[in-house]
Amino acid sequence: MKRITLLSMLLVMLGTVQSLAFEFEVGGIYYNKLGSDSCEVTNKVSGLVPSYSGDIVIPESVETGGKTYTVTAIGDSAFSVCNELNSVSIPPTVNRLGSAAFDDCDSLKEVYITNLEAWCTMNVQSWNSNPLYFAKKLFLGNELLSNLVIPNSVSKIADNTFYNFSGLKSVTMDNSVKEIGESSFINCTSLSDLIIGDSVKTIGEYAFQSCALRNIKWGTSLENIEQYAFCGSDSLKSIVLPNSLKTLGESAFGASTNLKSITLGKSLTQIGPSAFLLCYYVDSITCLAEVPPTIDYDTWTNSFDDYNYNYAILRVPQSSLEAYKKANGWKAFQHIEAIGTTKVESNLANNTVTVIAHNGYIEVYGANGADVNVYTTTGQLLFSGRGNTIPMTNHGVYIVRIANQSFKVAM
Repeated sequence: MKRITLLSMLLVMLGTVQSLAFEFEVGGIYYNKLGSDSCEVTNKVSGLVPSYSGDIVIPESVETGGKTYTVTAIGDSAFSVCNELNSVSIPPTVNRLGSAAFDDCDSLKEVYITNLEAWCTMNVQSWNSNPLYFAKKLFLGNELLSNLVIPNSVSKIADNTFYNFSGLKSVTMDNSVKEIGESSFINCTSLSDLIIGDSVKTIGEYAFQSCALRNIKWGTSLENIEQYAFCGSDSLKSIVLPNSLKTLGESAFGASTNLKSITLGKSLTQIGPSAFLLCYYVDSITCLAEVPPTIDYDTWTNSFDDYNYNYAILRVPQSSLEAYKKANGWKAFQHIEAIGTTKVESNLANNTVTVIAHNGYIEVYGANGADVNVYTTTGQLLFSGRGNTIPMTNHGVYIVRIANQSFKVAM
């Protein structure tokens, strides 16, 4: 009987040792070594047991056994189910947030960082690796970030870096950024203004899904918008995609239910399935590509919504009018016409047309359904369609042409 009891005690002790998830502890934070001079934050025991609460400040380095280790990662599930965690400070030495690192941290309110470049390039493994998914507030030092300017040292905004950051209102990037990563700004529900740098070539899938975007300045080198990148952009009313754009992915702007006007650039070659599906209110589509881009036209994966095919006016280059009328998918549009040939109501000449610039919009009154074309002073077409309120993201001088009348407005 005594031998069985001792064996049982030994098994319990072994089980306890095996359940420990850390190699050493410093200042109430648990760590595992990653190599000879680096370590990661981990939890105290294996399994879904909360190890931290309150306000946690992770140091850049820790010392144990007479040796210093740089903290370079937050390990898998390190803060998982820590639902009494209020804030976390993450040093710039950390370059990886492990899988489910902050899963179910329902009480987490604030994230503190000291280096924005380090955060923009962070390897964030998944949505629940990012503390912003729960915290909603990001502080750079002691300053609450709401208008984000990407540092000019960043060439790629990494995947998942600002996932669910609902406190974000605007993003500005300069010409150093070449790629915007997957899900990088997904569900930033207060993000309304976006300036994309002129070096960006690719916007990754889901990058801006379900944001509140109203104003987008597109970069001049953008070539690829991947699937679902702007899906669910309910605040967008008009888009003028750049002439550099070549491909538009599946559901790229799907379910953007307030979108009314679309202008597609000259270099576009492919529009993916459901790219504009559920964009019910689009009534003006202008495609500047001389060769009709490849589009999906199938019962379930139409590139455009049935409403668009039946009611929207598709405007294309004069030289390509017949090609669009014969092209697969495009020929389904019931109203196709050449750019600049819309019939204007006969009383337009007798009507007073007023064009004003106000609060980021060009407002047109008295056009009586005529085409409105907005150009830069160098002749670049920014908007073509029928609209009374046209968003413009940049300050400057614009030329507005309506039938045979031209207007110059400054913003």
